[in-house]
Amino acid sequence: MQTEMIIPRLEHSSRVTIDWSDTKELQVDALLEWLRLYPRKHDIHVYLPSMRKRSDHPRLQNTLQQLGCTVTARMCRV
Repeated sequence: MQTEMIIPRLEHSSRVTIDWSDTKELQVDALLEWLRLYPRKHDIHVYLPSMRKRSDHPRLQNTLQQLGCTVTARMCRV
């Protein structure tokens, strides 16, 4: 009787961090286009400015989360 051992393939795991917390001009369309092509969206963490700085922030945060990204909104510094 021959037995086979199944060894899980370890994939290269790397995280991508995009920090837009201090950026004044967000390139939203370019980011979303790139993310749609990126194969491992769950490895991406996006830092966004606080909601006070951007009125479209909740919509962008929701879209990024639907794609599978982790999203953090930075708080304003006083």
